[in-house]
Amino acid sequence: MEQLLLIIIGACLVIFVMGLKQWANDNQRQITWWKWALVALWVIVGAMSVAFITTSLGENEMKAAIRGSIFFLPLTVISGGLLWRFVLNKETGTMSKKNVSVANEN
Repeated sequence: MEQLLLIIIGACLVIFVMGLKQWANDNQRQITWWKWALVALWVIVGAMSVAFITTSLGENEMKAAIRGSIFFLPLTVISGGLLWRFVLNKETGTMSKKNVSVANEN
């Protein structure tokens, strides 16, 4: 059963990477090697989080699954948001500057 989970995670990983590459091409964004390395690290952390939780559930270790989800899921979501905000988004900071100028006009 664990092999099936790893196959599903691998398939999702391939779809994610291909989608990210296509998104970068469509939006004229260049993803350098270090950005790909950070994305790969984030994907590995996310995959390990899911694998830990599902393996713990499969072994009837409910406490471990709950503790793992409390620790790993927020870590994955927050790091993904930071990765998007500061690495992949080329317009970093423009939204906050626009909000300040609109607030000053009123």
